Amino acid sequence: MSSRGGSVCYKCNQPGHFARECPDGDSSG
Repeated sequence: MSSRGGSVCYKCNQPGHFARECPDGDSSG
């Protein structure tokens, strides 16, 4: 797991955002 110079979501394993910022898992609205 290499996360250097950026944030990687551990939920979808996609760089650019955190798990809490993950668009796939928003139960609001």
